[in-house]
Amino acid sequence: MKHILPIIAVIILAASAAKAEPKWSGAGWYQTVEVSREGSSAFKFILKGPFTDESKCLAVMHPDYTTPGYDVGDPSTFHDYSCVNLPSRPDWDV
Repeated sequence: MKHILPIIAVIILAASAAKAEPKWSGAGWYQTVEVSREGSSAFKFILKGPFTDESKCLAVMHPDYTTPGYDVGDPSTFHDYSCVNLPSRPDWDV
């Protein structure tokens, strides 16, 4: 349990930092994640990109993230990772 709490803290800080700064830098394919937690509003952010096509986006995505799932360290948090074609900056990337 002592090791899980620091890992959760790092994940939360990384998610907060990723959410805090816009990552869209031009049209293309982006790795995105939507995070939802019991009792809280869901939020979405860009992880990486842009990529020239979906196959390049998926090729560098961590294998565990190609399908939605619950956070191993916090089963009340659900992550939905995907590659999305963004022709313009989305309104949720603020």
